[in-house]
Amino acid sequence: MNSPPEPHLQHDSTHSTAKSASTPKLLFATVYPLLAGSVLGPMGFMALFGLLYDESGFALLFLAATVVLIGGAHFWLRRILEKRDEPNPRQLPIILSTAMVAGLCVSGAPVLMELGVAQPVPTPLACLALCLIGTFTYSLVRERERFLSALTGVLLAALLLTAIPWLIATAQGGPQVLQEVTARGTE
Repeated sequence: MNSPPEPHLQHDSTHSTAKSASTPKLLFATVYPLLAGSVLGPMGFMALFGLLYDESGFALLFLAATVVLIGGAHFWLRRILEKRDEPNPRQLPIILSTAMVAGLCVSGAPVLMELGVAQPVPTPLACLALCLIGTFTYSLVRERERFLSALTGVLLAALLLTAIPWLIATAQGGPQVLQEVTARGTE
């Protein structure tokens, strides 16, 4: 009994290479911000509230955890991309690290500005949104402008997410909240 010949499937090498190259980047850009944001978010709020009561221990712990998590993931991703012989292996880790720091700032800004917003943007969601914006912009734009376009997209989205609580607070409190915040800034 002869076994039937196996069908010869033609694979488009450019499609499979592009798919296999983007899968780890997308996986890293989705899992990493959720995990790191879940750890750094509560630590960041503890640090902010600790600083309100002149306790700097939580702030130092938060700073150390931020450096370890974001810096470690930055160098880990860069090493993975260098081993895979990706072009420009330093660009995507810079974009993701910038997105993570911006996500921490977006979630802590309403507390720092004392806007009275009941629920600020959760840290894991802010970090995830900014990392995905950076990764998608990086993968969609031509190679020449991709790095600056992705960084610009991340920072513009971070400014927009920071402006939303500001606009909500000014709409709820009227011009009085805006005058108080402006007066605090000029002191």
